[in-house]
This record gives sequence, structure tokens and C-alpha cells, in this order.
Amino acid sequence: MKSNKIKLIRPHYSGEELELIQSVLDSEYLVDGPMTREFESLIKEITRADFAVACTSATTGMEMALRTLEIGEGDEVIIPDFTHPATGLAVMATGASPVIVDVDLNTRNTTVDMMLSAVTPRTKAIMPVSWGGYPLPTKEFMSFCDDHELYMIDDAACSLGTQFDSIPTGAIPHFTVFSFHPRKIIATGDGGCVVTNSQEWAEKMEAYKHFGITKREGNAVFSEYGTNLRFPSVLAALGVAQLRHIDQIIATRQQLKDIYDRELSGVPGVHVPIVPDSVVHNYQTYGILLDLPHERDRILTNVREKGIEVQIGTVAIHREPVFKDARLQGDMVNSSLLADRLLALPLHHGLDEEDLLEVCSVLKSELTKH
Repeated sequence: MKSNKIKLIRPHYSGEELELIQSVLDSEYLVDGPMTREFESLIKEITRADFAVACTSATTGMEMALRTLEIGEGDEVIIPDFTHPATGLAVMATGASPVIVDVDLNTRNTTVDMMLSAVTPRTKAIMPVSWGGYPLPTKEFMSFCDDHELYMIDDAACSLGTQFDSIPTGAIPHFTVFSFHPRKIIATGDGGCVVTNSQEWAEKMEAYKHFGITKREGNAVFSEYGTNLRFPSVLAALGVAQLRHIDQIIATRQQLKDIYDRELSGVPGVHVPIVPDSVVHNYQTYGILLDLPHERDRILTNVREKGIEVQIGTVAIHREPVFKDARLQGDMVNSSLLADRLLALPLHHGLDEEDLLEVCSVLKSELTKH
């Protein structure tokens, strides 16, 4: 091992960041300026969506989309159990009620069939999660929404640059929300972006994130409720430098995952991700599912002690106290299993085959003990 620690993730800086940050400083547009517009333009190009609205985080982006649809108290939004709590918290922030459903064990995403059983007259939207960079079959979900008069918000926090059946994530849902948290493949420190194909909704989101300002006869008017969710231009500069190279970033991650697949496929007690040819996965998370019950956390601790940073996938949110009053549809058996047994392995551009062989060697040694 070349260093005393193999990190789980590292931001992929291209070397253009300082130049772009300096251009922001020279422009004196420090928030939501021309650099933010370029950031949004690149997001539109990647997703093939008509409009992109940058904001402070994916969490506030989901809330902004929900408020644009006027979803609130008395309404229900169906979400998956295996996700970061932010998905449900965004629903609760509007006064609406999250309804929690299980996920598929292989894709780690929920399905149309699972959501169907949760629909009631109060349901206004679905907010499935394309977890870890595995994209959703959005045509199927949108057809489901059309049949039941629902809106779709894709919590694609991890999934920028992915595709399902050649359709980019973000191209067709009513709203798609991305994150730029440090664990994402494009990392600005924090930040989010919502894409949509509706000019009306895009304008509503722009107003909402600018304190509710709209233009009347050329004048700015505080015409409705809003808040401050503007995206700082310096963070946009970090994003632009990375977005210009997103194809290379994803290709590198895919090459590294091939090494994991080769070394871990067939190892007793380990299930590597299974991704069909119809899916372009960005491998924001390379998660292996362990057969060993009640041993994942012990293995995680032991591997970390050897200088290799591993992590859980995420939690089953129905177990978290904040969601104690949420309605559950189903037994959450798959999400619970994933929460207890999924192990995320290091994956980033700073690693090479030697590093990944070290990870696999340590992991195999720990699995043999258990």
C-alpha cells in the first residue's frame, strides 16, 4: 500500500479550479452570477433537460420542487426506505407526510410495483431515489405517474451522468435533483441543482430561491413567499471545472469497479453489484452485499483499523426516530437487509490497481475470519 490510508472518496479536481475562482473574484459576482449560469448550462447539457436551477443542496432542492407543486399539509409523498434521511426530511419540511416503501435488493432502488401499493387519494407525488449512481427507469415511473395523476421528483443526488436505456438521468421526470456534496462524483463542498422541462416551474423555483422576487413591469417585486437558496459563484467554479470532465471522471470509476468485480466476484459471502448493459452507472458508491448477518459493522471496523476507509451504504429510514409517525407500506425486509449488510468500498481517481488489490486482500482476510 502506497500510503497509510486509502480514502473512501476524493474530489476529482482538474487543475482549472483556481483560474475559475479567480475569474469569479474578478467579476465581483459572488453569488448566483455568470459562473452559476455556466454551471447550470453544463448540467442541462449532461441531463438534456430544458431548465436547471442551482441551489444550496439537494435537500433544499427537493423541498423547492415540492413547494413549486404546492405540496404541503394533508398531502402524501411516497419515498423509499433505503435512502439518506434527507429524502424524507424534505417532504416533512413542507408539512406533507412521507409514505415509506421497500426497495429492490439488486438495484437498491424502489420500484413502480412497490409504490403502487402505497398510493391513496392523498398521494400527490412520488420521490424515488436513484441510489448510489444506479439510474431509475424513468419512462416507467413517468407512465405510472400519468396513470395515477401524480408528479415525479427523482432524488438523483448520486446519479449525475447516468443513463437508463440511453435516457440521461434528468431528461424526462417532472423534477430531478442532484447533489454536489463531497461524496458525490462532482463535489463543490455542498450545493444542489434541480432540472425540469417546465419553464413555469423553473421560474417558480427561481423566485422561491430569491426571496420570492418576481418582475413586474421590469421592477423586482416580493410577490410571494420565498427564501435564500442561491448558489455561491465560487462553488459553481469548482463545479464547472469538474463538469467539463465528467465523462472522464465516470470512465475512471467504471475502470476501477472492473477490478473490484474481477477480484470479488465468486468470493463466498460477497455479492458485487449487478448492472445490465442498458444502464450507465457512475459508481458514486461501489457497495458489496455481505451474506454474513450481524458481522458487517465488525468487518467495517477491522478494515478501517488497517487504514482502509470503508462505509455503510445508508440507513433504513423507518428505523430513525424522526420518521416514527410515517406510514410504512410493506415490511421493509430488503431495505433493512441492505442497511445492515451493505459495505461501500473506496473508489476514486486517486486509486490504482495496487490500492484496490490491497482493499480486496484485507477484505477477503476479514471475511475468512467470520
